[in-house]
Amino acid sequence: METSKPKRVRRRKACDLCYHKKIKCDAKEPRCSGCKLYNSECTYTGPTRATAVKSNQRSIQNRSKKIEMLEARLAQLEAQKQPSPKAPNPEFLLTSSVPDSAASISEEEQHLWATNTDSTLNESPGSSTNPGSSISGRESSKTLPPLRQILPSIEDYFQTSNQVLPLFERESFVKMLRSWYAYPAHRKSDVWAAINVVLALAHRHSYASSYEETQNMQRYIDNVQSVLNKLVINEPSMLVLQTLLGLVLVFHGSADQGPASILIASAIRLCQSLRLHTKSTAQEFEPAEALQRSRVFWIAFILDRDLAMRLTQPPMHQESEIDIEIPSLHPPDDVGIIMGFSGQKFNYFRSTVQLAYIQGKLYHMCFSVRALKLPDQQKSQNMLRIREMLENWQNSIPIEFQPELAAATVAAEYLRYICLLHYTHLQLIATTHYADSHHLEWLQGLLSCNKGSTPAARSDLAARLPNCWDKLVTEARTCMHLYAATPENDSALTWLVSCGYLTSIMFITVNNLACPDSPCRLTDQSNVESALLLLERLIKATDDGRLKRIHSACKDINERARLTVLSSSSDEFSHFNPPGLEFGDEDPLDDGRWGLVDNNFWTMNEYASS
Repeated sequence: METSKPKRVRRRKACDLCYHKKIKCDAKEPRCSGCKLYNSECTYTGPTRATAVKSNQRSIQNRSKKIEMLEARLAQLEAQKQPSPKAPNPEFLLTSSVPDSAASISEEEQHLWATNTDSTLNESPGSSTNPGSSISGRESSKTLPPLRQILPSIEDYFQTSNQVLPLFERESFVKMLRSWYAYPAHRKSDVWAAINVVLALAHRHSYASSYEETQNMQRYIDNVQSVLNKLVINEPSMLVLQTLLGLVLVFHGSADQGPASILIASAIRLCQSLRLHTKSTAQEFEPAEALQRSRVFWIAFILDRDLAMRLTQPPMHQESEIDIEIPSLHPPDDVGIIMGFSGQKFNYFRSTVQLAYIQGKLYHMCFSVRALKLPDQQKSQNMLRIREMLENWQNSIPIEFQPELAAATVAAEYLRYICLLHYTHLQLIATTHYADSHHLEWLQGLLSCNKGSTPAARSDLAARLPNCWDKLVTEARTCMHLYAATPENDSALTWLVSCGYLTSIMFITVNNLACPDSPCRLTDQSNVESALLLLERLIKATDDGRLKRIHSACKDINERARLTVLSSSSDEFSHFNPPGLEFGDEDPLDDGRWGLVDNNFWTMNEYASS
């Protein structure tokens, strides 16, 4: 029996060729006229549609998420029903009991975190040739260490770093942290980034103590960077701003200030978008939230001014665009306060804001494009005004927190902040005399003096010194001793005080040559030699040209001063063993642990008194 050809069923009248060329198809068989004209095969392809996702697979995923949420909620309610002993302090404690659900979830994620950590142990923090590949992997996993493992670090952060620079509000952050572990189905990128940046801030002063700590620190930073672009292009929020400022703080304590400078620009724009700099929006928020918004803005203000000074660039935000009050002298929660052993209080946060204001004034009055075109007399007057502001600021600090006494009256965990504050002051004072580590012309001029120990040579050298030379040398000496009293292997502090530290080396080295009869010359000589060793380590870590020039000049002057001292009292020097600045036998710089960051990426009197 003859089989008939099956009828061709099609949803459209035109064949494939006529359909794509948009010509009329006469549907002749076996080939239409268009296909004959183009000598093409006449085919008909039916419409395609995407394969629908099986409803049962989707429902199973939804059910599993709901079960996880219900189990976590049930465990949390059971934990709340259990009687807990009354704490003497009603403050929301970070180290309180961890819900069983959060602990179980943390244990499940611990293996993934450990696996990813092991994969990075063989890589140095800045050695990745393709950082984007590792970042994308971390973005998809969004894992964190177990909650019990990170609680001590976060507790330490809120007791020290966040106490002096209140970037986060403690109770709201702890609730956010616990919700992250308790409700895995509701995790968000901004919360994950905020937790990672707090962990990085908690370890930024101690990560150089071990290789494993350095790797963990780098991983926290990579985690934040993996979602940073996505966060900053979304709707502005306080949490994103706090995360961004936290990353600026981390990069601020590194060898290269470039990444921090770029990030602070974005942070300032976020501050302006959120209207943190004006009182007009304060009424829209509760008092506690308005206070935190104000504190976050002043942290951005501090970082903006400090980075501008270090890079000799104009600050991003202008003082004329600020109408909120500076931090209160007596905050109700004592946030921003450092307490001495005797009970004396010092408002570190407020004092740092005041110093940042002077930093901005120094640039605008002395180093801006407009200031550089002023007559010499006006420039000198502006410098005198800045020195007066700095003197008033220093006099407002309680005596126990002055550099010569702070090491004996302040706890070690807060001493680094006092050290940074006084080194910044020293750097500003030196800058007003053009004798700081950024103005090497002064040092080069000293090197060009007559290389001899004759009275004429000493007179020529003394004529090139600033008029308040003795005061500058005394402050440099006390700052160096204050730095020596801070905890070892604090690489972030080393980079933060590097400008002032280099200036202090220059001052003491030159003073040893200009004043060989100084009663402190032997101790100063030993301290300078120890400081030059540290400077060699910094050069090894960064290969920075400016550091090399300062090291070469100071080494030359120090050798001349040493020969002068030896020629005058060789016997005394040979029997005296002065206490130099010790840095320990282990050198974190040799392991590359201090080169952490992967670089891909008012009125005068009002601000100078407390």
